Amino acid sequence: VDPSSALATYEETDRLLHAIGELDDEQGEIVRLRYFEGLSFDQIARKLNLSRHAVGRRWITAISSLRRQLGESR
Repeated sequence: VDPSSALATYEETDRLLHAIGELDDEQGEIVRLRYFEGLSFDQIARKLNLSRHAVGRRWITAISSLRRQLGESR
């Protein structure tokens, strides 16, 4: 792996983790469960004791927020 590519990937991952940390706790947990653990919305809903619909709404809000944050920090 090219060191400059590895550094760019590390920096992008760091930006993403920082942006996730800026979300409210519930949204951040949903993103972590979906993105890093690969859970489905149904699995997340059961784990967090929410409806699937609530998870979906929070996911959309979280992803919109992440897009704004990451777009602004470029």
